[in-house]
Amino acid sequence: PLADPVALGADKVDSASINVSWELVPGAVAYQVFRSTSEAGEFELIGEVTDSTVNSYKDTNCKIGIKYFYHVIACQQIDETIIYGIPSNIVSGSTTPNKVNLKGSSNEEKTVASLSWNAVPDADGYEVYSKSGSDYKLVKTITDGTTSWSESELKAESSYSYKVRAYKT
Repeated sequence: PLADPVALGADKVDSASINVSWELVPGAVAYQVFRSTSEAGEFELIGEVTDSTVNSYKDTNCKIGIKYFYHVIACQQIDETIIYGIPSNIVSGSTTPNKVNLKGSSNEEKTVASLSWNAVPDADGYEVYSKSGSDYKLVKTITDGTTSWSESELKAESSYSYKVRAYKT
């Protein structure tokens, strides 16, 4: 009989991919990877690794912001029969939108701050945060795909910091 596989992790690769890894099982000829959106939910076969020396699978069909749960089953072949092992432990992972590349400038009087950033694929919008004291505060939520924003009536003698976060609903 096959030893139970041990799933090691489910790590974000990019905004739409998660890499699932496991320990190799002696005697296994293949591994099946299953996914669910609930730890106690129904798991669906999403891929098979037929190289017994490979201990990872890249799930490239992920939606941003969804937490996925995975388990792996090792497969053994005896004569013409495939024997399926017991499912591994469950590991989870999720994707997030890529980070924005923020650029900023101010007018000569330092009373207007202008921000721009790259569009993030699959993002539903952006949140702009401003800090003039000790804490960042949400100052604008953008839902129309715009990748720039300006704040005016700033105090020239004050210091301001900004950050922009892409989000997926």
